Amino acid sequence: MIEIKSDDKIYNDIKFLYYDLNYKFGYEAYKNESVFSIQYPLGEESACASGQIININNYEFDHNISTNNGSSGCPIILLNSNINLIRVIGIHKNANYIKNLNSGTFIGEIFKNDEEENKNQSNNKNDDNKIFAVLFVLVDGCINYPITCKNSDYFYELEEKLYNEHPEIKKRNIYFLFNGCCINRLNTVKENKIFAGSTILINFYDEE
Repeated sequence: MIEIKSDDKIYNDIKFLYYDLNYKFGYEAYKNESVFSIQYPLGEESACASGQIININNYEFDHNISTNNGSSGCPIILLNSNINLIRVIGIHKNANYIKNLNSGTFIGEIFKNDEEENKNQSNNKNDDNKIFAVLFVLVDGCINYPITCKNSDYFYELEEKLYNEHPEIKKRNIYFLFNGCCINRLNTVKENKIFAGSTILINFYDEE
């Protein structure tokens, strides 16, 4: 991958090739389709060559495009002139001298981990913004108050909500317990491992 900034001289001359994640695990229907590659073997002068997909094995495929040494990683491009379709479907992997063929990896497999990571990050982001309630309970049972929060909220923010609703509580003498451990006010709800429906005990330091 390369980064091209808008103020680079070649920026306006760049044309992007679309990649097709549908070629994730390969399909029998794609055998014998025409493909070509753009190679920069060992960083030398570019070269193009064409061929066909010969065999498909799950997320890898064999092709008979002629490649020069040092062309690993070059794009394998599907060219279907009947429907004016040009798509990057994989990258050249290596030469298989036993089969007298070259092998490649479908582009969907390459981006699979990125897709899963993005999905996980999206799910985690949604989880961080999901609103739920926790229950503050005074050890003597006098206060039993639910506070709404999010995983991304810092505990001191929940503490402030509690004080706003119950100003009679003496801040300087209070500490909070969850699952038998003192809560870190500077950690988020998630970092403190607090979850929906959790009961947080309010306790007091002994008066001097």
